[in-house]
Amino acid sequence: MKELIKQLIKDSQERAITVKPRDIRIPTDTTKIITLIGPRRAGKTSILYHTIEQLRKTLPKENIVYLNFEDERINITKNDLQLIIDAYLELYPDTTLENVHFFFDEIQNVRGWEQFVRRIHDTISKHIYLTGSSAKLLSKEIATALRGRTLTYEVYPLSFKEYLSFMNIDSTDIVSTKKRAKIKRAFQMYLFKGGFPEACELREDLIPKLYQEYMDVMLYRDIAERHTVTNLHALKYVLKKGFASIASEFSLHKTYLELRSQGIKIGKDLLYQFPAFFEDAYILFFLSIANRSLTKQELSVKKVYAIDTGLAHAVRQTENIGQLLENCVFLELLRRGGVVGYAKGKHECDFITKDAAIQVTKILSEKNKKRELAGFTEVKGKKQLLLTMDQEGEEQGVHMLPVWKWLLL
Repeated sequence: MKELIKQLIKDSQERAITVKPRDIRIPTDTTKIITLIGPRRAGKTSILYHTIEQLRKTLPKENIVYLNFEDERINITKNDLQLIIDAYLELYPDTTLENVHFFFDEIQNVRGWEQFVRRIHDTISKHIYLTGSSAKLLSKEIATALRGRTLTYEVYPLSFKEYLSFMNIDSTDIVSTKKRAKIKRAFQMYLFKGGFPEACELREDLIPKLYQEYMDVMLYRDIAERHTVTNLHALKYVLKKGFASIASEFSLHKTYLELRSQGIKIGKDLLYQFPAFFEDAYILFFLSIANRSLTKQELSVKKVYAIDTGLAHAVRQTENIGQLLENCVFLELLRRGGVVGYAKGKHECDFITKDAAIQVTKILSEKNKKRELAGFTEVKGKKQLLLTMDQEGEEQGVHMLPVWKWLLL
């Protein structure tokens, strides 16, 4: 095994790296362990590769160690992890270990990895970078396992700005008619294809099959296997119900009654754990009413959103652009760390952030204008922003922007 590890270390050091950079930049000058978590296939490994590419400009290649623990050849236990250090020292006996940067991809595949990482961080090198799939490595578990030694970054599918970069479209010029039209066409594709990097350059007719494979892995490995859910019939039903309710309120109680009426047995306690399972797997998210009272937040009916509009479109097989737009805005707020909740009284406001109230609609018309603008009456003292597919200007004192343009701000 030691000889194999030597080979893998050397191979990674000689490998040419050409990846498109993401907006996420992870620090290389901190003494904290850097951890990337998020849904499968969202691009965590590419971010590691880009970081390695940048480090190669200032560090000798022997100071960078990359290992991918999803490689089936690395069949080791926690007691064998020391072989990594031993193999490295045999390759480079004169290198100072404290200057070595260790990149461990999908390290959660080795049970008991935490003690090894803590030990090398405490005694060998402060430069450690980890990725973990949501099936076995959650942010709350990382905090416990690494005891304050880590900085955790969540990696989501591509933002619209990143999508344009992947498609080699200039996102800086939105003034010229030709480039503006190109960006708007790309946004239409982004809504329906989504931001998973693998889907960006895939033929459109193959995307549903790709997303079905994603769904199967998320359902069976990230949820059923991780949480030992044996009632797969109920799990699939609730998941499909969640996708059918994108950008709408989602009632677990009604879902429970529907399951009972169809003769599908499930305990209420287990059913009420499903939303947390979906969020752990980065597949669905549930937004509470914005309220200072934590109790009222928890007891409120939640609105549901998907990890990706392309995945949602493929699962739902409908083209409700208004709901996809709202889901797209939710994901961007999630990336920016700004979503607090939604407001609901006599009227509803889609999103409340720390400094803004945001409504999302495909088009503002005479038919829906009164309802959309009335939503802002539920929130006082915040900037009011109305996001649409392609309208821009002011409407009764409310600033209006196309979603695609807001995404590029």
